[in-house]
Amino acid sequence: MLVVPDEIGRTATYRLDLGTATQAQIYTPKVGSNDMELQMVSTNQGKVQLTVTETPIFVVAGTVAPNARVAATAPIEGKTLAEAVRVFPNPTASFVSIHAERVSDSPLEVNLFDAGLGRLHQATKISKTGDAFSAKLDLSQLAGGIYILEIKQDGERVLQKVLKVN
Repeated sequence: MLVVPDEIGRTATYRLDLGTATQAQIYTPKVGSNDMELQMVSTNQGKVQLTVTETPIFVVAGTVAPNARVAATAPIEGKTLAEAVRVFPNPTASFVSIHAERVSDSPLEVNLFDAGLGRLHQATKISKTGDAFSAKLDLSQLAGGIYILEIKQDGERVLQKVLKVN
């Protein structure tokens, strides 16, 4: 792990020696996710030049030949959470339905926030029934306005605007 351990926006350049590795896998945290972004870079005689900030980066040595191709992989579950989630009707006067077809059995965590104030109005978990997740959230007691639905599952996160009308 490489990091500049202060919070004043300073950066540093670092040359990391990875021995005989021909490639380096550089992992950086992704905002709003439990996953990290991966960048593959070729080394120069086992060394890689890095710009280090207060955001930590993790570097792993790789031994793939510099000209080798890496096959693209599809998400294990077929669809990302963003592709699978449907929220309807929108706009709504009383309720919204949340529906998602996913392979994962982990419950969907759903939070409803007021878009203007950021205040949490409702938090719920939706369990899988059959092949899909499906639930209705009652918005009838809320004032008209814009709300944000945050839907999370297995490290993925989706934000969806909902317009509540009276």
